[in-house]
Amino acid sequence: MKASNPPPGPDDRNIDDPSLVSEMLTRAILEGEEPAEATPVLETAIDEVNGNTGDHSEGEPASTGVLPVAGGDPFETATNPRPRAGSGEGGTVADLSEDPETGDDEQSDDEKGHDEQGDDEQGDDEPSSGLRNAIEWSAVIVGALVVALLIKTFLLQAFYIPSESMEPTLEVGDRVLVNKLSYDFHDVNRGDLVVFHRPETDPSDDEAIKDLIKRVVGLPGETVESVDGHVYIDGQPLEEPYVPDGVTTTMPGPVTVPEGQVFVMGDNRENSSDSRVFGPISQDLIIGRAFLRVWPLSQIGFL
Repeated sequence: MKASNPPPGPDDRNIDDPSLVSEMLTRAILEGEEPAEATPVLETAIDEVNGNTGDHSEGEPASTGVLPVAGGDPFETATNPRPRAGSGEGGTVADLSEDPETGDDEQSDDEKGHDEQGDDEQGDDEPSSGLRNAIEWSAVIVGALVVALLIKTFLLQAFYIPSESMEPTLEVGDRVLVNKLSYDFHDVNRGDLVVFHRPETDPSDDEAIKDLIKRVVGLPGETVESVDGHVYIDGQPLEEPYVPDGVTTTMPGPVTVPEGQVFVMGDNRENSSDSRVFGPISQDLIIGRAFLRVWPLSQIGFL
């Protein structure tokens, strides 16, 4: 028995069969081959169909024909298929939002623009910051001066001791703090050190001294006199521990203190111009009570 020839397989069909060419292209695409890889086979098939079976000379492109692709666009060429989206081969449509050649440069220019703008803004902030600091410090200084002025006017004030009239309690050059509110809350007390405006009855020619500091000895309604070198108040001797031993007090005669006034004397009785000279002073002349020595530092303390 003669062996019969097997039926022709799919690969043994005539190359002139257009369905074979279409099937080969479809299978190449389904198997993941890029069109560029299937091109030699397809070119051979196309040449067979078109009768171009001759060899191509080296460097001469093969002629291409138009073949229908199963299920595809009949106007699509087999050797130059429509480029797929996202492919980098054969006329891929680039993203129009980005220029591959100039995109980086443009972005770099934008970044440089932002950097320059930031530098300009930072440069503009520096003078603003300096001006702001100057305004803040000016406000602090002005506020401090206002507070100091208010304190000096209504609360506390420092005074300088210019003479020896209060020795040994206060020396020349000492500085004391005066509480201006003391006598808004209580009466003047005996023994207080008071600073007062110089009375018009003071015969002293020293125009530079406008304020005086003395100690209160007699209160309104009391009679002040000197007996044997000691001070007597309403006939009773006055204890004066602030007067050094051996110092005597002399007066021209008894003095009765009027209402609203006080009798003052310096601790250095032998070198003090006080109420024994210009008489009792009005309480309205009193600036305040000296309560603290602040200079020299070695003798800081309450009076």
